[in-house]
Amino acid sequence: MVKKLKPMLRDMRFKNKLILITTVSVITAGIVAVVGSRLMLNTYNKLLYEQATYSLSLVSVNISSELDKLAEFSKSLALSKALQEDLYIYNSMPDGFDRSTAHKNINKLFYRSSADNIIYLSVLTPQGRQLGWGRDSSSEDPRIFDRAKEMCDQYDGAHLWLSTGRSDGSVLLCRKIKRVEEFSLENLGYLMIRVDLGRVIGHVLSSDNRFSHNFAVSIYDENDHLIYPARSNTEKDAVPLPTNKSTPYSIVTVDNQRTFLVGIHLPQEMQNWSLAFSMPYEEIFSNIVTSNILYIFFLLLTILLLILIASAVTKSVTARFNELVIKMQRLQSGNFELLPSTAPLSNDELGLLSRYFDEMIVEFRHTIEDNYVKELLIAQAQLKALKQQINPHFLYNTLQSINCLARNNGNNNIVVMVDALANLLHNSLNGDEDVISIRQELSIVDSYVQIQQIRFGDMLEVSFAIDDAVLDTRIPKMTIQPLVENAIVHSMEELVDVIQVTVRGYLKDGNVYISVENNDTEIDENIIEHLNSKKATPKGNGIGLCNIDLRLKIIFGEAFGLSFRNTAEGVVATATIPYLMEDTEC
Repeated sequence: MVKKLKPMLRDMRFKNKLILITTVSVITAGIVAVVGSRLMLNTYNKLLYEQATYSLSLVSVNISSELDKLAEFSKSLALSKALQEDLYIYNSMPDGFDRSTAHKNINKLFYRSSADNIIYLSVLTPQGRQLGWGRDSSSEDPRIFDRAKEMCDQYDGAHLWLSTGRSDGSVLLCRKIKRVEEFSLENLGYLMIRVDLGRVIGHVLSSDNRFSHNFAVSIYDENDHLIYPARSNTEKDAVPLPTNKSTPYSIVTVDNQRTFLVGIHLPQEMQNWSLAFSMPYEEIFSNIVTSNILYIFFLLLTILLLILIASAVTKSVTARFNELVIKMQRLQSGNFELLPSTAPLSNDELGLLSRYFDEMIVEFRHTIEDNYVKELLIAQAQLKALKQQINPHFLYNTLQSINCLARNNGNNNIVVMVDALANLLHNSLNGDEDVISIRQELSIVDSYVQIQQIRFGDMLEVSFAIDDAVLDTRIPKMTIQPLVENAIVHSMEELVDVIQVTVRGYLKDGNVYISVENNDTEIDENIIEHLNSKKATPKGNGIGLCNIDLRLKIIFGEAFGLSFRNTAEGVVATATIPYLMEDTEC
């Protein structure tokens, strides 16, 4: 698929390429923006859910606080001296005036202690009689009484909450009443307060204007049995607990309506109750839903506007680009007249390119018009080059004349020296190549050695040990000859009896090493570095050595060049070059 697309994209018109690139970029940016916004909104929604859960947890704290107040009320009532004395009289006296008076006092105390969230206040005596007062005096199920007495005995004075099973959603607050006087701790009865949970919850919710009338609450005991609203007419009135225990909130659909559901543990002492809250999702998060819709709408609108703007810009760019293509086609056909622009040239890259192209056409036309003059200049330059060749030819002709005179006079040394000098000059001055083979360079060295051997006679011994494998390796012209000359000069300065020079050439680790050894005494091994840094003063061929080292580095790189070392026999100068054959370009 990719292989088929590549030629199609390559041959596509520039205008279509720009439109494609712009469209893909805008769509990609839009997709990234949508995905990013969804991630951001999901995170934002999660924070809102957690904040709503936190707000509802405050409701549970307030409900728990109201229940704690009722528990404290039951404690103060159970410990009140008046109730304990009347209960003691009622339990210990036979029927009569005192017992009747104690009964009335208990009813009066309950009357004065009653509140709007208390349905009925009562005491269950150890003998099983119930004394109480309230707006609903209907008796509890005997099984509830039996369970309340059993649990009160277990809690031994601490309060506890029990579900009544009534349809009014009330619960029982129970506590065992123990006689405090004389620390007898005699059982005087069981205090039972039927509490209206609906009023308690309604009072908490009415004090917070954040919750609407659609807000619903249910309370479950430690076994997840419904306590409030207890035994409702239909179970759908109860708010279910979230099924996922690890997350306190969830979003469920009830009667085709999305509902935000929260389950919170009620922080109430002596029981393990849970509160379930529900409210319509749209009522809380309707602004978020609206914002999401508006965001997506404006995002799509922005993408559409960007595509339109990109199309307009692309059309403007491609129109000027097509104009430039037409200019090139006219130039290719030989038309050097300037094409007038349909619009003023801008100062952007395309405008500058078009302006430069017009200038190039003008220059090209001038070049063609001046071609005849330039051809004359070229002819003059060629004539001048021919004249410059007169001097070396004159020098060669002079040497040939000297050679003929020496032959006629029978002086063979002069003949050999002139032939060697002519060959040396011919190889060093003629030719266009600056880099030659080691074989050709050794020919130059051989001519120089012939001249020096005639000069020094038996005092000069020059030997060659060159591997055949390196003879065709490329080397800058006049590299080995100056090294041989430098070796002879330095040995001569040491006044040795016989000047011994050995030229070696060998291949090692992919490089070619050309060494020139002489029986000199010693040399500064860092002579090249010291000459370049002006730490040493050149003498003899000092400048020539620096020249050789520099040429080797320029042609082959910094890893190559000249080096010197001292041995027991004398001094060794080594030129290191890469292994390059004659057909390889340097």
